[in-house]
Amino acid sequence: MNEKNEICIEMTEPMQNQEDVLQEQKQADALPAEDVAADTAAAPAEPEAELAEAGKPARRRAAREPVRLTKTIATANDMVEVETPEDRRAKDIDEIRRAIKQERILTAKVDGVEPFDGDNARIIGHRNSLKVVFEAKDFFHFSNMAGIEEASDAVRQQRYLRKARQMTEASVVFVPLLLSVDEETGMPFVVASRMMAMAVQREHHFLSERADIEKGVRTTATVISTGPAYAIVEALGVETTIGAAHLSAYEYIEDVSKCVRNGDGIEVMVTDFAVDRETGNISLRVSRAELERQLTPVETISSVRRGGVYSATVLLATEKMYKVVLNGFKIIGYISRSANISDEMLHPGDAVNMMVHGHDYEKGYVWGGCHKK
Repeated sequence: MNEKNEICIEMTEPMQNQEDVLQEQKQADALPAEDVAADTAAAPAEPEAELAEAGKPARRRAAREPVRLTKTIATANDMVEVETPEDRRAKDIDEIRRAIKQERILTAKVDGVEPFDGDNARIIGHRNSLKVVFEAKDFFHFSNMAGIEEASDAVRQQRYLRKARQMTEASVVFVPLLLSVDEETGMPFVVASRMMAMAVQREHHFLSERADIEKGVRTTATVISTGPAYAIVEALGVETTIGAAHLSAYEYIEDVSKCVRNGDGIEVMVTDFAVDRETGNISLRVSRAELERQLTPVETISSVRRGGVYSATVLLATEKMYKVVLNGFKIIGYISRSANISDEMLHPGDAVNMMVHGHDYEKGYVWGGCHKK
């Protein structure tokens, strides 16, 4: 019996202690606001706050020493395979060594440009985990830079630096020449030639007896730089420019740099080219708009009724007429200046309502009047 009483007492005491704590909490909650404020004011301030009030700079914690790699502990899970940074770099080095032997064309991403050895410059890129280095003169050998050969070394470097800055993030072809090691960092890097890679492509597609270039060829162009009204692309070993009007057949592009970026690949069609076999000069014209017209399914002009009014966007404005595209239908329409019943002139990108007056079935467009929305 006494043992039972002792157990009851031991179990009751913690409950009483808990009730006492709750009672004290209720009393604290019932204190007047003035007492609470006084208690708060009496509480010791943080050391940093006291120093700040005294006009002294707050003490900062000492910087932590970096944790250094020591050893590797293997896990017991033999079902998990992990590729380490050393493994990735070893694979990338093996790939470069094989490509050097085979004189194979690879692709690198442009990271930047830097002055080098006085009046020279070099382009810096990367392929996977390896740094890729180009001599600027080699890198821009086939670029359209008028007067670059006659320029002084200092002016030539300035032009190289300016053009290369516009090409960051672009993907370019190269042939690896050799593997080297940076003396300061001990890191491996690739010495590369863009000129050789482009020369191989130009020979294959334009200059050899088995050249496969012709009008109407479909290929992929890589964007290497952009401006508000154009994009410079690399295709088949040739740098060429695509204007905003040739980037889309059914959409008005106000700023090309907001539609495509460096490194983007775009499908294009070769619309014209010229080859000078004596000098090796090649000019190339490509168009994504023309490819869209031939490949993108669109409504026929028979779907647009004479007398109908349709939403459209102005693509081109000339002295005599406006060229528009009917939204949703992707059908081209032409409107004479005198058929614009708006009180103001129209500009590319303006939204209008087009009233269809007739069809040209042979050329595939409609004509009529309009007013601005």
